[in-house]
Amino acid sequence: MNSGQQRIRIAEFCGWIHVPQAGNPNCWKHKDGRRVRTYHDLPDYLNDLNAIRQAEEKFDDILGEEFIQCLAGMMGCDGIGIWSYKDAFRVAHATAAQRSEALLKVTGAWEEEEE
Repeated sequence: MNSGQQRIRIAEFCGWIHVPQAGNPNCWKHKDGRRVRTYHDLPDYLNDLNAIRQAEEKFDDILGEEFIQCLAGMMGCDGIGIWSYKDAFRVAHATAAQRSEALLKVTGAWEEEEE
């Protein structure tokens, strides 16, 4: 998936809906009523830790656990049981892009790039 596709999928997970309008086929609306003019105005989940943190707040306990397990695996941590300080530090300091990829994987929205 390219970064634009990832950003859109996370936005949809967070409640954003693509609503093309006359004069603006790129408009997006959030279920809380907010609107943006293009997908470029959506939160920058892949580069902004605050934005991806807001997306993570949508997890229930089960999805949250799957997310941490996925992220830990991506970070090269050994299992989910007893972590070393180094493993915990790696997971806690995952980048917004790493967190975005893990979110997409655990929600089933991740697609591998075709070669």
